[in-house]
Amino acid sequence: MARPIESAGQRAWRWLRGAEPLLVAVTLAAWAARRLGFLDGWRWALDVLTVATLAALALIWSIRLVQWGRALVEAPRRVLLIAGSLLMTILSPPVLLFSLAQLGGELLVRLRYRGRLPAPDTYRQKVRYRLPVTGCWTVYNGGVTPETSHSWGLAGQRYAYDLVVCDEDGRSCRVDPARRPEDCYSWGQPVVAPAGGVVVTARDGHRDCPWVGIVDPFAWSPLGNVVVIRHAEREYSLLAHLQRGSVCVRPGQPVEAGQMVGRCGNSGHSTEPHLHFQVQDNPRFLLAASLPVQFDGWWRLGSESSAEYVSCGYLRSGDRACDCLSAEVSGSVGLGYSSSGPIGEAGSGQGEADDTQKKTKPPSS
Repeated sequence: MARPIESAGQRAWRWLRGAEPLLVAVTLAAWAARRLGFLDGWRWALDVLTVATLAALALIWSIRLVQWGRALVEAPRRVLLIAGSLLMTILSPPVLLFSLAQLGGELLVRLRYRGRLPAPDTYRQKVRYRLPVTGCWTVYNGGVTPETSHSWGLAGQRYAYDLVVCDEDGRSCRVDPARRPEDCYSWGQPVVAPAGGVVVTARDGHRDCPWVGIVDPFAWSPLGNVVVIRHAEREYSLLAHLQRGSVCVRPGQPVEAGQMVGRCGNSGHSTEPHLHFQVQDNPRFLLAASLPVQFDGWWRLGSESSAEYVSCGYLRSGDRACDCLSAEVSGSVGLGYSSSGPIGEAGSGQGEADDTQKKTKPPSS
């Protein structure tokens, strides 16, 4: 099910929340430089930067306090848990180090591209990709435009996606409120290689957050359990937040498109089971720029039990995408949809699937 259309204020709030870790890192870096005497000739600039970032953080926390104040009346225990977990997460040494490293990596990436980051109208992908999941999943977050992007302000996650399994009513969990990862449809669902390649990173052993709705304050890696696959020169896929004990590949192992590499989990900085997926130009997350790639051979489910076949196209926030209509994911309906014909030209590499010409016949299976 598609998300409601965002207002300008909602979009700005989403961007502010996404920039919060970087703002904290910049504030700490500027304060440390001031205290240690670095950049003595630029103290005024450091002071201005510190004041600006503190003002932005104060705005974020003020809005959050208002939201929590309203929610506190309805669900006091849940609000207190969320507030406590966020405070512990922000003050966690691994998170602070990661935020500082992310800031440095972001600057290096932008310097490497001289400010001209990869874009859908200029980037030509080297490999044809399929969906990194089986069955029907909803794009909760992600797209190739500023309005739909996972984190437009971050070069490393501009074209990332957060994927969840939802039922027909758009709910991602069987109960409301969900308390455990097992209550959510995505938990334990297979995650597959989006294209053939060689595994360069396969990390398992990070615990899954045992709660839903809050960030694990004891997470030592924001990505959690993760697999990175090299598909071509400067094209790597990253699949994160996998379930502990489910990673079934190892570094150096060749994989084929559609081969299972793990299961969807709740490890790292994850508020509920979901798959964080992106294609990037470097195997190291903190030094990578995310890349806009299209996916081959999937179905976009619409309203009124309709479905459109996308031969090659981008995912976007709110899409309900299936690798095939005969597949059912627990709690998600993948049957009973009528085909409105394929859209897009395979391998065109240009434009949104919606902007391509519709054809009249459904694809042959």
